Amino acid sequence: MFSLIILECMIKLRAERSVTSIYHLIIGKRSSQTLQDVYLYKLTSYFGILKSLNRKEFDTHIEELVTEGLFSIDNDGLATISSKGRSYYERNQEDFQLKDFNGLNYDRISENFQLRMQLLIQTITNRKLNNSTFIAITDNKQVQQWVKQTYFIHRNQLEHLLSGLYNELLLFLNGLTDKEASLFVHRLTGYEKIGLSKNQLAIKYDMTKTDVELNLVLINHKLLNDLLQDNSTYNYLSIFLKGLNDTYFITDTAAQTYQLLIRGYSIDQISKNRRLKVSTIEDHVVEIAYIDDKFSIRPFLSEHEEKEIVVAVETVNSKRLKKIKTSLNDKYSYFQIRLVLAINR
Repeated sequence: MFSLIILECMIKLRAERSVTSIYHLIIGKRSSQTLQDVYLYKLTSYFGILKSLNRKEFDTHIEELVTEGLFSIDNDGLATISSKGRSYYERNQEDFQLKDFNGLNYDRISENFQLRMQLLIQTITNRKLNNSTFIAITDNKQVQQWVKQTYFIHRNQLEHLLSGLYNELLLFLNGLTDKEASLFVHRLTGYEKIGLSKNQLAIKYDMTKTDVELNLVLINHKLLNDLLQDNSTYNYLSIFLKGLNDTYFITDTAAQTYQLLIRGYSIDQISKNRRLKVSTIEDHVVEIAYIDDKFSIRPFLSEHEEKEIVVAVETVNSKRLKKIKTSLNDKYSYFQIRLVLAINR
């Protein structure tokens, strides 16, 4: 699965971004450049799906794929997929439901949702059998506090709650492949049952640890997709979504800049007010333009200027900023070009 995701990223990036940009995308680096790449090249699904991946592991996998002849990398770090790589991707993509990844949308809720569910199930199954000395599956204080509050609210109807969660999870798992359902179940911890680690699952199912983690994230995203599309079917599982931060902004600092923009501050004023570089505030503005469909770029560009940049982008048939800027004889700044790309993606 990991190899297919990397190849799909390369196909969509069209040798216009370095291999490093794929790493930043997959680990969910919260930078304006990564966010721009995610939207420009339609890779929002894979944002942050492997947060634990270290650079050495990534580089090792890239080297293996190059050795296999699936793509090549030039001196600038730009990857070009080979005919063998494209053929490999086309042959194998049907075996994986990559379309169900929803990385950017679930970046801030996926992990907490999963931990809430696992810890509440662990807590109920243990307390139901009068065991209060179990070791929690997570030391996340925020999650632990939420579970304590939820347990207290439902303390007089635990049997009902547990039955409801079981039935809804069974309904969900019946829609998965046998392997996916088994991976999900083997991760759960309950009374006198300890969930398997990712390394243990990798050994049990003859998978790499990376693919185990990707499968678990994919399953979690599938469940979130179902919950957010049809809350009425999952009344019990939906409780794990309550109060989670589902803000549209990928960075908190961009949200702060946005509030000042709404109040009429200019970029220079915001820069002084927040004691940040003008270029940093410009990054925030571009980020806002990607996320808020109603955001107007008219304070920064006229309609005529926007159209001129759009024509240049279509003419050069590239998303590389330097190429676009040069084709326009350096008439516009990188900031202005990025804004146009953001609202015409």
